[in-house]
Amino acid sequence: MSRELVAGDELQIDSRRLLKVRVTAPVLPCAEGVCLDTSAFLLTRLGRVVDDRHFVFYGNTTSPDDAVKFREIRGGDNVLDIDLGALSPVVDGIQLTGTIYEADRAGRTLADITESTVRISDSTGQELAQHTLRPVPPGGTQDGRTLAAIFRRDARWVFRATDDAFSFGLRGIASGLGVQL
Repeated sequence: MSRELVAGDELQIDSRRLLKVRVTAPVLPCAEGVCLDTSAFLLTRLGRVVDDRHFVFYGNTTSPDDAVKFREIRGGDNVLDIDLGALSPVVDGIQLTGTIYEADRAGRTLADITESTVRISDSTGQELAQHTLRPVPPGGTQDGRTLAAIFRRDARWVFRATDDAFSFGLRGIASGLGVQL
């Protein structure tokens, strides 16, 4: 049975589990410049990417250990397939973010996306939890947000729902986590 999460809620995950994290944003008219791009940053215990190859997104679809894979499916939904058991031992966490593709050029913000949901399921497709993101009010400058964090706690993995909007785009979040763009 699926559990509804709100920002800050946590879900314990079996460390051998294969996960699918699907980010849906039903109102994504990409042709009009409103695409929510999902990214995964594979982090060390210091909260920084191992190296630039550990930044998984539409331009780098697979992590070096093949444990995290990005794909886009019909309708613009983004899916991250995550094999927790295959992650490099130096990876201590994964930060998931969503940013509007070329927000500055398109003049778009998160207020242009009316609803978004993060769904986490196992390899059989059984949904474990979902997290509906709060709408961003019109008039703001936010062009990205944190979606979730997956991290090690002792011998187990934990999925934490997050929902923090920010105004510094993909470049800002990436450089803050150690990626050289």
